[in-house]
Amino acid sequence: MLPVYRGGNRVPMMGRANFGNADNDISLSASIIDLHAQENILLVSARPSADGKGILLHFRETEGKKAKLDNSKLLQNPNTITSVTEVNVLGKKINELEGRVLFAPNETKFLLLE
Repeated sequence: MLPVYRGGNRVPMMGRANFGNADNDISLSASIIDLHAQENILLVSARPSADGKGILLHFRETEGKKAKLDNSKLLQNPNTITSVTEVNVLGKKINELEGRVLFAPNETKFLLLE
């Protein structure tokens, strides 16, 4: 059962759109960050960190299965992102991550990109 709060349900709805598959179809997707995530990982929100030096990403596993997110590509360009750190909901650092981030079924994680 999903948590219900005063004022309604705050669990985000997932949205997917298919734009057809014509031969001259132009791809309509783009990303400034390539996360190499599985389809069952939802990026709930992205916002600047409290100190303004990074980006705080909120992820949730949505299908009740184990999942992984490969962050090694993020670290290949040292001019943009130099570290990926798992943080708690308050932004306090838990541990620095390299390689894959593993998600348990229905798990929520917060990652800080600096």
